[in-house]
Amino acid sequence: MVKQRDASDGSLYPAKVINTIPHIAGDGGESSGGNLATKLNSAYASTHIFVTYLSTGDANQALTSATNPAKEMSYNGVFLGAAPFTSVTEGKYTFWSYEHLMYRSSLASTKLTVATALATKISTDTATVKESAMSVQRPTDGAPITAKYF
Repeated sequence: MVKQRDASDGSLYPAKVINTIPHIAGDGGESSGGNLATKLNSAYASTHIFVTYLSTGDANQALTSATNPAKEMSYNGVFLGAAPFTSVTEGKYTFWSYEHLMYRSSLASTKLTVATALATKISTDTATVKESAMSVQRPTDGAPITAKYF
């Protein structure tokens, strides 16, 4: 079992209760990718190895730090690279999944309208890689990737 350590000093994240669920020492983490990126640029992290996954914006922060830039790793021999993420859209970089927004279809009309609008906004406007740009697909998270036929 891998224990999570604080990249600023190497200590285990302390035991705590999050959303009424108890977590033992080493099962914690940062509250945001930005906080994690900052810790990856610490002096302690410069002499130790920490492996994490960050969003594109947080990764850019960690990779371009003036004090201690992080190093990008490949996944199955492929680097994610910069936008437009052709390695993802063409199925070469396979460490991706779909964003899921779960809500009950029985929501009251106003709440359902907001949830539907949010889902539409994410998929058509704010997503870094839009589903319409993908030339590959996977039936579920982690499933094999197959060509998407139009």
